[in-house]
Amino acid sequence: MMALNPRYIFFRLDPDDGGDPAGAAGVPLTARRAIAVDPANWRYGELAWVEADGGNLRGASASYRGLVMALDTGSAIKGPVRADLYMGRGDVAGAEAGTVRHPLRMWRLVPRG
Repeated sequence: MMALNPRYIFFRLDPDDGGDPAGAAGVPLTARRAIAVDPANWRYGELAWVEADGGNLRGASASYRGLVMALDTGSAIKGPVRADLYMGRGDVAGAEAGTVRHPLRMWRLVPRG
């Protein structure tokens, strides 16, 4: 019997439609505005303000700031203040994504009730 690894993810190749991929929330991800979060701490569609300064990898941007929406998840993202910022499609976005490893501050935005 094959050993099971719960963090192993299977993918299917589909023809490229030119659009952004859909996240776990089922809607297309918007570059620099969609984040992957821990679903044990976040609901899809929640808004957050992120500030990430001091990238420590070679070629990293100095900072990222802005309004983002929780639209995806990842098996390695654990905890309330962990997120992956979707950088977009293509070689330039892929190269930048490889340099993002910044200390993160994150504020969940909720309506006053």
